[in-house]
Amino acid sequence: MKSNNIIGIDIGKSAHQLYCTGGLKKRLRRSEILEFFSNYTASTIGMEACGGSHYWARELSKAGHTVKLMPPQYVKPFVKRNKNDSADAEGCWEAVQRPTMRFVPVKTAEQQASLQLHRERERLICERTKTVNQVGGFLLEFGIVLSRGINKFAANVADALEKYSERIPALTQMLVSRCVDDFLYFEKRVQQCDELIKLQLKEDPIALCLDTIAGIGPIIATALRALVPDPSQFTNGRHFAASLGLVPSQSSSGQTIRLGKMSKRGNPYLRKTLIQGAHAVINMIGNKTDPHSCWIRDIVERRGRCKAAVAIANKNARIAFAMLSGKTTKFDPIKAHDACKGEFALAA
Repeated sequence: MKSNNIIGIDIGKSAHQLYCTGGLKKRLRRSEILEFFSNYTASTIGMEACGGSHYWARELSKAGHTVKLMPPQYVKPFVKRNKNDSADAEGCWEAVQRPTMRFVPVKTAEQQASLQLHRERERLICERTKTVNQVGGFLLEFGIVLSRGINKFAANVADALEKYSERIPALTQMLVSRCVDDFLYFEKRVQQCDELIKLQLKEDPIALCLDTIAGIGPIIATALRALVPDPSQFTNGRHFAASLGLVPSQSSSGQTIRLGKMSKRGNPYLRKTLIQGAHAVINMIGNKTDPHSCWIRDIVERRGRCKAAVAIANKNARIAFAMLSGKTTKFDPIKAHDACKGEFALAA
């Protein structure tokens, strides 16, 4: 096979499809990939950022190649007509050559493991929520309404089973008791994940700096460190916040500018946690009179709580970008926002 400088690869579970300059195509099994590229001329390799792509990017980089990962939605426009492995590989080959293409930084094994911890925690929370809702539905069928929330869920269920034991059939009582056991199991597992995340936080100086930002705790700080391995890919903090979907969507033409709802682009987990942290900040301002709290209170009064949360999340993302880029190591919430202009200042 003739040597080429640019190669597009479509990753598969059992085989990978290659497309090289000149229209040369080759299909390799997974076991043949490393041997093939270890004896191949150093090339620029384009792949979609998907399952297993970071592993192959690390391995192929060790073999002397330059690997560039691309979001699948940016590769799709370059796939011609019908979708198949060969067309996808050609699309990767075409897309990686575009001067305006945006690439995904290759994550280390440790960063991927940290993200898996967050994914596991998210799954456990979903299962816990499903269990709480199911128990609520079971008891509602017998006219029993549980108070909302999970803090006293197990105690509330126990009280309901004792108080309305004559109304609830024995089979339902058994099923509800099993659901409570599942809830306690999920609750314990979530706490274990939280402890592991706090351990990761203590071992990372930059994450500790991120933890000082109002509205960013251990979960968001460690997620930022894992999801943003290379902040230099963004021009500034505004571009970083836009990449998370914390800006209005736009549908403009000519001199007519139309701004819509939040774009919701980028990583949904990071965006969601940033907004949740922003809601926590709103809950804590109370009657504080510092510029930061006054700025938040003013936005809540003018635009509503939800829009204020997005604005705070946007600011926090930009401040976090400054810390990730090494421009600052300290955040002073009192000096963070100018009460009149709504601008933030970072304390170096």
